[in-house]
Amino acid sequence: MYLSTVDLEFPNTTESYKLFSQRVIASDIKECVCRAPDTPYDESAYSNIPMTSYELPDGQTVEIGADRFKIPDVLFNPSLVQLAGGTASMQQLKERLEKDLLEESPQAARVKVLASGNATERRFSVWIGGSILASLGSFQQMWFSKSEYEEHGASYIQRKCP
Repeated sequence: MYLSTVDLEFPNTTESYKLFSQRVIASDIKECVCRAPDTPYDESAYSNIPMTSYELPDGQTVEIGADRFKIPDVLFNPSLVQLAGGTASMQQLKERLEKDLLEESPQAARVKVLASGNATERRFSVWIGGSILASLGSFQQMWFSKSEYEEHGASYIQRKCP
């Protein structure tokens, strides 16, 4: 059974709660089943990978094969590198990121990827960092309005928060 074909039933719930529940389940699948491949994903190399089972809250079982390696591999685009929240908890992600950065960096460059060994700390570090930033007296100087953003674009943040 492919994950995209699973129909989750949430009787007597609002659409917003249904969406929230689906996101929680997807996040748990991502953190429990997905694994960053050791090398860039190659369809032929993973064609015979054994399926892994994941039991949904209602007892249905989802079988996930090569997709558990293919999905995390999408993250390995140097312009997208940013680890935070639950995604940073995927198995082997730190190791793969460090390996790829070493391969792409000049030989003289030192590359070291640090990650907390505590999954809970990694999961909530973004929120903790945001709360620390928000508590700073200088935080209000970093704000800009929607109209400023629309006028100057995303690069405006570099002028506002050097």
